Amino acid sequence: MSFRLPISGLCNLTYLNLSNCNLGEGAFANEFGYFPSLVTLNLSGNNFVRLPYGIRLLSKLENFNLENCKRLQELSDLPSNSILDLKADGCTSLKYLFDASNLNGLNKSYFNFINCFNLNGNQGCNNIAFEMLKTFMESLIRGKLFIW
Repeated sequence: MSFRLPISGLCNLTYLNLSNCNLGEGAFANEFGYFPSLVTLNLSGNNFVRLPYGIRLLSKLENFNLENCKRLQELSDLPSNSILDLKADGCTSLKYLFDASNLNGLNKSYFNFINCFNLNGNQGCNNIAFEMLKTFMESLIRGKLFIW
């Protein structure tokens, strides 16, 4: 299924819900680049294997819902925002996550991977958890992070 968004006049859009629309590979070209103000994006319950390319262009994205995208296999090309709440619960085909070494720019981020059983043994949550802890500890040492 191909999907064309009416993009004219939507550059100030901050919330977009395309959940459960049966969207698969090729549903998006580079349309997300036309939404520079997007803060919340819900793509849950769709059928793509990889994230649409233009997702990485969403520099203001803070809330990203991919729950129950059963065919999603990898999470690469995420935006490099300092705040990102990513929900990928129930992505049962998910095997590969983003490059954990690029977590240095994340100040306040949350990642949910509940019932993503295929992560274990591949890149795995252990690697991501370790890199996140390492980044947190380095921030403490450099004095960038304050805990009250």
